[in-house]
Amino acid sequence: TDPGHAWHLYVLRFHVTGLRDEAHLLLKERGIHTQIHYVPVYRHPYYEQRFGKIRLPGAESFYESCLSIPLFPKMNDSEQDRVVEALEDFAVKVP
Repeated sequence: TDPGHAWHLYVLRFHVTGLRDEAHLLLKERGIHTQIHYVPVYRHPYYEQRFGKIRLPGAESFYESCLSIPLFPKMNDSEQDRVVEALEDFAVKVP
């Protein structure tokens, strides 16, 4: 049987430094909640205490460029449209 989809995250990746944060702010100003996932595991205190402070450039780059936009099973069409319209408005402003 097909277990279906969890509809847990819809992640956007921004390839220009700073755009993720600008999009996050614009969506927040419009009342659209976004999240930044996931903090690299080696940044968590347990790992830093156990293994010391390390940095992995690839993980850092991915973390700093990703933004999760709303996605959930009962999200209706008007809620989806609101998110899409905000992102379209943002895209028009990007040089």
